[in-house]
Amino acid sequence: MLELKEEYGSKLFKTITADNGSEFSGLGKVHSEVYYAHPYSPWQCGSNENNNGFLRRVITKGRAISSFSEEEIYYANDIMNEYPRRIFKGLLAEEVFHAHFVLSDNKPYPSPKSSSSSSPSNML
Repeated sequence: MLELKEEYGSKLFKTITADNGSEFSGLGKVHSEVYYAHPYSPWQCGSNENNNGFLRRVITKGRAISSFSEEEIYYANDIMNEYPRRIFKGLLAEEVFHAHFVLSDNKPYPSPKSSSSSSPSNML
């Protein structure tokens, strides 16, 4: 995450919400607005739970992540980045990232609420 912040600036992440595990204790060094979910409250990390679902398609519970090949890890990454997102009006996360951070001047993606409303039936 530090590499992403150095390359794309602090606008990449508005906030970070994490579980209470010790593996997240250093997030304050990465970003000034870090929030920790209450124990046994998965609804406080909605997008985190959604992404865990993508990961579990490839990286199954009960196996150490070190037992997966680099190819399998990249495959899981591709699944997450190449899935159309409702919040991005059906665009892929990868498309939004490239359009707003790689091809532009580091401008964040506009809030979906500020744009014209779309019918939920048109969204994925």
